[in-house]
Amino acid sequence: MREADNGLCPAEPMGQVIEHMRGDAEGGLAAIGQLLLTYPLDPQLHFLQGSVMAGLQRYDEGRRAMARAVEIAPDFALARFQLGFLDLTSGRALDACGVWSPLGNLPDDEPLRVLAEGLANLASDNFPEARRLLQKGMALNTENPLINADMQLILDEIAELPDKISGEAPALPLIADSEEPAPMSAVDQLLRQSQLRGGSTRKH
Repeated sequence: MREADNGLCPAEPMGQVIEHMRGDAEGGLAAIGQLLLTYPLDPQLHFLQGSVMAGLQRYDEGRRAMARAVEIAPDFALARFQLGFLDLTSGRALDACGVWSPLGNLPDDEPLRVLAEGLANLASDNFPEARRLLQKGMALNTENPLINADMQLILDEIAELPDKISGEAPALPLIADSEEPAPMSAVDQLLRQSQLRGGSTRKH
């Protein structure tokens, strides 16, 4: 049970802000900010703040908030996974692997560990192993269906990529030079990066 005297936001206002977020992201973000004034050391509040900011394509702010959650609670596996995913989708594969590294201490059947390993293999162009691990992690993941939805998008995107890419693969490219005026979601960036590395001409 969450207790305010432990520096954590009580369950009732936490539930209210989560419900608020479902219908009004900006309003929910403001409500989280108000709660953080009272509970500045609640890692879940920082994680929620980062998630909403990333959803609003405020990626740098979202990363800082998620990083704060992990700083306060290094064992907060979901926040650590999502922070690494945000790094990966921003073209910072090495940073992502560094963030995910402690997840390797989790049990072999922990879904976030398996999914992180799958994404790390994707970043190194090991597509067969990436597919295997992402599928395994999704089967194990029964608590976070939204993560499975993102992983399925990735699996769909890499389904037609070759198992091997000739030549030395570069680091995941940034999309900063894209001519598209609209900013892309985090998942869309990763899918676009997979296309560029695999030589796919199919448009997303």
